[in-house]
Amino acid sequence: MGYVYSYATFRGPAPRRLTKRVKALIDTGSNFSFLQPEIAQSIGLFDPKEKPRFTQDVIRGNNKPAPFPAVTATITIAGRSVTHIVLIGELPKGDEAIIGVETLEHLGLKVDPKKGEIITTRSYVSRG
Repeated sequence: MGYVYSYATFRGPAPRRLTKRVKALIDTGSNFSFLQPEIAQSIGLFDPKEKPRFTQDVIRGNNKPAPFPAVTATITIAGRSVTHIVLIGELPKGDEAIIGVETLEHLGLKVDPKKGEIITTRSYVSRG
């Protein structure tokens, strides 16, 4: 199985509730979901000039923890929505967002490794 991508829509906070649809890498090796700073800023989730209210340390490729700003956003994938924690930070070139397993679980979704696509794990009631 190669990489699995899906379109995801991120919605910012009230009152504007701006949205951005992005192609997201589905990463079953990541607990957290991530969004590029420019995209987060464009929908009102993040202002790089302000100190973030919350941060989450994440172990990077160099095996050292780095703090990432943590925000809440409504994420919609495959017609299912959830308001969940998203970390803001620079992602590998070409990636706009990464969806981690915690977000997938809250949405009732998982990756089918044989087909390389997202499938449902249970019935769903909208939470967003």
